[in-house]
Amino acid sequence: MNYTNDMSEYIESRDSAFTRRTISELESIELPELLKSRTPFWYQSQTEGSAGHLIIKVIDAKLAASDEAFARSALAELATAKSREYRGEVLKALGLRAKTRRRATHTACAHAANRLTRDFFNAFCTKTCAIDWVKLVSFVDEQAA
Repeated sequence: MNYTNDMSEYIESRDSAFTRRTISELESIELPELLKSRTPFWYQSQTEGSAGHLIIKVIDAKLAASDEAFARSALAELATAKSREYRGEVLKALGLRAKTRRRATHTACAHAANRLTRDFFNAFCTKTCAIDWVKLVSFVDEQAA
């Protein structure tokens, strides 16, 4: 039995909706919402000193969590699959979609990174363009409370 077409269509429809949601989230996320996704200690441990690098790391972590959620739901499908061939088709389709999803979200991710870096710079950098770690950690602590 060949499950390829059915599985590809199934993964495509679920992943397309997931990709649209991811792009929408990237376009609408605000700096405070993004920053509260990490602990103050995580920010302190980032020694790069660049606002842009820090924002990219937080966005990447958020995207990785989203990818994990999508994979978890797809793997739940695998758990119920009785056919080894079917499981193979699901994994193949997931791998192909992951590459497509990354390309589709790349532009939205770049725009979000630029916007959020600007906001971060305005809110948490000193006049000498250094990150004000005390201000950043204090802000994240307040968001967590």
